[in-house]
Formats: sequence, structure tokens, C-alpha cells
Amino acid sequence: MKSPSATLKPYEELLPFKRVEFPTNDGTILRGNLYHGDDAKNPAPLVIFCHGIGLVKEQYLENWFRHVVQAGYHVLSYDHRSFGDSDGVPREQFSWMGQAEDFIDAVSFARSLPEVNEDKVFGWGVAHAGGLIAIAAAMDKRIAGIIMFLPCIDGTYDRKIWGEWLWDAVKANRFAQSSETVAFWPLSDAEAAGTGGSVLSGYYVRDWSVNGLRMAEQGENNFTGRMTLSSYWSDYNLRPMDFLDRIAPTPVLWTMATNDVVCGPLEFTKGEYDKMKDPKDVCILEGEHLPQYFDPGFAKSVDALLAFLDRWTS
Repeated sequence: MKSPSATLKPYEELLPFKRVEFPTNDGTILRGNLYHGDDAKNPAPLVIFCHGIGLVKEQYLENWFRHVVQAGYHVLSYDHRSFGDSDGVPREQFSWMGQAEDFIDAVSFARSLPEVNEDKVFGWGVAHAGGLIAIAAAMDKRIAGIIMFLPCIDGTYDRKIWGEWLWDAVKANRFAQSSETVAFWPLSDAEAAGTGGSVLSGYYVRDWSVNGLRMAEQGENNFTGRMTLSSYWSDYNLRPMDFLDRIAPTPVLWTMATNDVVCGPLEFTKGEYDKMKDPKDVCILEGEHLPQYFDPGFAKSVDALLAFLDRWTS
């Protein structure tokens, strides 16, 4: 695969946005960016964008923001608790249910904004965030629709592909109640080569991660590429797929890839999609997971996203 370092650099100019913050149910403060739609007819629909596991809001997502804002929709993106600009301890802690509950609080915040149509608040999530918005949509029927972009829906699959060495470390750490962290996203040559102790490896993934680090720095945010070992305990012991049959009648757009080793083979993801109740739409992209952040997969995903929003906001 062509390295993403040759495809995308930090943005020459960022979209204008407003810094916002809001409390979760337990009082933790989450911080994010609010983008107003071009020529939006207020109160207008809003899309909440959530990034994947261990990532922060400045990394790559503005590619989608630009198209959504140009179409007249507002956008809210925020850092998950314990990551980036948001509060929360221990730092770098992932939790499916915790992030799903926080997303529901983000919906409440978005609905409180005078420029937002409170009945037209949508969610977009990639990878593990695709899983968390599925959980949230199963619980909260205020959500107008969700866009699951290459979603991870089975934590037990992660355990299989990330290796028994990690599971052994996770169990020992969880029972010891430690907040020890481990590198997840590779940022060095050794981690790319699989000898640096990171969960993910590969030079393409490293280049993608390093570009993401530069984007975070451009946005004056902090990206470590690390997560607590107990994060994997949360991941491995929950399957968002178990919530899929409870999402209807909330509309769903599921974007999946033909060779997604990150979130599971197409026959698995398409099979779970086929079991879901209507209303639902599917967009299938050719290739692997991370390359879909770039053309041609990116352009196809944007077209599907805008068509979905147009359908459910008309």
C-alpha cells in the first residue's frame, strides 16, 4: 500500500470552529470543537463525530467535516474522556460503555444549542467509536440516526488478533488494579517493525499514526498513542453487536470494507448488517481499513454520508 505520508499532511488551514465543553452524567468535563454549517438554516441538523480507539478529534476527521459543513449541517467533535483535551482519570482509559454514556451526554449538549434542531442530532463513529454509537443508539432514541464507519462491533475479535501476550498482561494488570499504559498506535521504527512493544505494527500504520500526531500538534492537542492495559479488559469483554437489534427504528448507515482486518472480514460485518431491522443502508468500500481515510474510498463514503443525511433531514 502507498504510504499515507505521501497522501496527506497536516492541514494548510483549519476550518473555523468554536471551543466548547460540557459535563457528563458523573461531572467529567469533555471538550470539543463546534463547527457551524455554511449558510445553515437554523435551527439546523448537527452531526456528532467520534474518533476511534486511542485517537483525538484533530486526526483526519476534518476531511469529513469540510463536506458536512459545506452541505449546511453543524458538526460537533470532542475528545473521549481521559484522552486529549477532555478530563478524566486514569488517562488513556478506554471503555465501550463509558464512551457510549458520554456520547448520550454529548447529544444532550448538542440539543441544548439554539442553532441546532434538537430532533436532528446524528452520530458518526469510526472503528470502536462506530461500536459505541451503536450502543448509544440502542439506549437513546433521541438520536436521529447513526453513521457507523468501518465499525468494530466485537471485542472478542480484538483479543484474537492482538495476541495472547497482551491478554496475559491485561489480566495481570486488571487484577492488580493498576493504571499502567502500553503503546497502541506505533510511532517509531521499532514499533512499526513489531519489536517496540506496541499493540499495532506495520509501516503504513506507523506513517498514518505519525501524520495523526502532527495533526494533533497542529490543533494544540495531546496524542500519546497509548492506552491503559485495563482498557483492553473493557474492550475484550463487550460486543456492540449484541446491541444491534435494539437500534431500530433509528436509521443506520453502515460503511464497511472488503478487506478490513481491523474490524473483521466482510462476511462477518455484512452478515451482522443483514440481521438488523430497517431502516438501514450499507456502503461497501474496496480494500483495507486505514486506506479508506483517503480516496477513492473516502469520496464514496462522503457521498453515502451526505445522501443519508439528506434523506433523514428532509
